Amino acid sequence: MANDLFRLTGTLIAEKFRVERVLGEGGFGVVYAGRHLLLDIPVAIKCLKPFGATLDEQAHAAEAFLREARILFTLQHAAIVRLYDVGMLPGSNVPYAVLELLSGRTLEHEIAERRAGGRHFSARELLDTFAPILDGLAFAHERGVIHRDIKPANIMLSFGQGGASEPKLLDFGTARDGAFAQPSQHSGFTPRYAAPEQWDRTLGPTAPYTDVFAIAMTLAEACLLAPPVDPQGGMLQLFAAALDERRRPALRVARPDLPPGLSDLVDRALRVNPRERFASGRELAAAFHAALTPAANAVGPSALPPPPPAPHMMSSAPPLGVSTTTTPHALRSMPPAPAGRSPATIIALGLAGLSVLIAAVSLVALVVFLLRPEPAAEASASTPAATQPKPTAAPAADDLPPGAGGTSGAATGELPIAPPTPPARPAGPGGGTLRLAGVLGAPPTWTKGDVLETAAPSAAAFNQCADATHRAFKGASGSVSVIVHARLAGDVESTMCSLTEEGDSGAETVVCPCVERVIARWRLPKARGRVGALETGTFILDLKLSP
Repeated sequence: MANDLFRLTGTLIAEKFRVERVLGEGGFGVVYAGRHLLLDIPVAIKCLKPFGATLDEQAHAAEAFLREARILFTLQHAAIVRLYDVGMLPGSNVPYAVLELLSGRTLEHEIAERRAGGRHFSARELLDTFAPILDGLAFAHERGVIHRDIKPANIMLSFGQGGASEPKLLDFGTARDGAFAQPSQHSGFTPRYAAPEQWDRTLGPTAPYTDVFAIAMTLAEACLLAPPVDPQGGMLQLFAAALDERRRPALRVARPDLPPGLSDLVDRALRVNPRERFASGRELAAAFHAALTPAANAVGPSALPPPPPAPHMMSSAPPLGVSTTTTPHALRSMPPAPAGRSPATIIALGLAGLSVLIAAVSLVALVVFLLRPEPAAEASASTPAATQPKPTAAPAADDLPPGAGGTSGAATGELPIAPPTPPARPAGPGGGTLRLAGVLGAPPTWTKGDVLETAAPSAAAFNQCADATHRAFKGASGSVSVIVHARLAGDVESTMCSLTEEGDSGAETVVCPCVERVIARWRLPKARGRVGALETGTFILDLKLSP
């Protein structure tokens, strides 16, 4: 039974919100059901727990809570959960937000139920579900807000008057407002739906086209009733799939009953190059309506052909030629270059094209490096990392124990982050540990040993993050994956964190901001090399959170 942590049941907040009962409790706080007395409507009142390893982290959490509220306040749209008020509980530093009270289920649960019953979405059902969400997303984009974490779990199929479904876009906790070109230091992400530029900053900043990629992945999952990318392949396979257009869902094969234009739309929305996608939610919404409206109006769900027995998913090693259908002219994103340019313009364009080519070749080289088989290593897998030789001026590409940071399915071998003489683990009320288990990528900018050596002094800080997480979510465990973008000088430019866990308890909301703040203070050695024209190096940390 949920705990009335703040003892608010039966009280009034701001003299207009009556708190009636506890709806639920999580690591982030407590949600109450209440009533707006002036408007006479039911509301949800969300109160944030003061979680965090330090007072500074608690202040960061409160600020993030209020920032989400400020963003939501600017987005008054029927397909976006509505914010009525925000404030601080009297006599405390606990922020609260008053939202519309929704009833229904998430799209994630709807997909799971349909998969269990073998009931595919028809063209009409897809239109009714996604058209309002796309319109709401377009509304947000037109006001300078990008969501950055769209997925089935963040779409609510709420029940309105008469029992009709009213889709709502939820959770703007990772949203960003203001100028799109300004990078942020920290950002949450869900790997299965993350756009290529969220994995590799060299592709450009997050922008409306980032949401276009994520909503297309969500749409593909609804069509297939299965994840377009197999999450069992691990972080490396998700990274590789995001950067490889051959690993895209072939909707024409899996759902021949749906309009071909929908497959063309998904193909374009999932392009690696952000500028080849739909530029915004509004452009995507228009193409979606054009693709689905005729089919939805022509036949009802019962007249559609039966779906194939098993949904087609992205293969971890797809054949060449998947999704090679020609995109209609209306869906092509790049118009032909106009004639009559001056020689200076041609030279400038040539140099720009050369830079893009170098960056593209560099990106391919990085992916090839990450996916190559691990070379035979001289050290034994049981040899502790602390006893391995330190990197020299010209180190080998891999200077860690065999299998460390290897491809999915290979033996990874756990790597201690402590220095040769491990410090005693600081006692904490939350319990639990957080340790580095592997590093994916790094050369030629840094070796894996460079990353390991930089991480070693953070052992105590990581365990403080584990303590804070277990105070909020007892028994939380899983794999914490952090994509680190570091400048060649060694400082960390940005991080993106995700927690894969059993039961989706929400522990990511505690552990990821804490881990990202620790890593943001890292200083790697000056890069030994560079990949083409890239100015940053990217690597992925795999940390294990255990009780």
